[in-house]
Amino acid sequence: MNGAAEALRTFFSRFSVMKRPDPVVDMASYSEFLASRPAFVGQKKLFEYVKTRMGISYPEHFKNDEFIASLNIAKWHVYAACMQDLGIWMAGRMAANGATPAEARALTEDAFRNAVALRLSDAEFPGDRVAIVKEFEDRLALTDLVATAEGDKPFHRSARKLVEWAPIAPQLKKYDEEIVQNSIRFAWVAFREEFNRITDFAAVLADWRNNHGDRTK
Repeated sequence: MNGAAEALRTFFSRFSVMKRPDPVVDMASYSEFLASRPAFVGQKKLFEYVKTRMGISYPEHFKNDEFIASLNIAKWHVYAACMQDLGIWMAGRMAANGATPAEARALTEDAFRNAVALRLSDAEFPGDRVAIVKEFEDRLALTDLVATAEGDKPFHRSARKLVEWAPIAPQLKKYDEEIVQNSIRFAWVAFREEFNRITDFAAVLADWRNNHGDRTK
């Protein structure tokens, strides 16, 4: 395996979620859930899409440094988009479980900023971290959290970004967005169920209120 491919493998190994999940009981674990699950979904769906489109030539492309560099850029943008989608949904779940809409937005913004600071390092991430946070906050401000609390409505940006950034010829992407959208939405089902199962919403909200609650007054 060449150096670029090894770096890509190492990146994804940081975010393994195959172990028994820790409960979400405070802002630290809320932020960790937001940071870790999108990396798993982004990895899985980006690699599946690339492999499907490249067919039997897929192994050969992984020997090409230029392809690996393009895949490396794509992985970061897909990861950031997945974090946005999950963050919107998590805010909806908080609003449906005791938080006011203002509190749900503010605490999820805090968690998102923390996740970006920890996982999208300046040394590796090719994009604008400040712009990603601003984009998320703007999107969250316009979201109806009541409507977002149920179903998979928020999980759409990640599919668009996956198709946009995947290192695949444009003519092959033409009819792919709807297929990728459905695939990503399905991939999130298990993690949505996991979040609802392991989250103590009252404890997360209490932890945030104790440290930041005056922001919404």
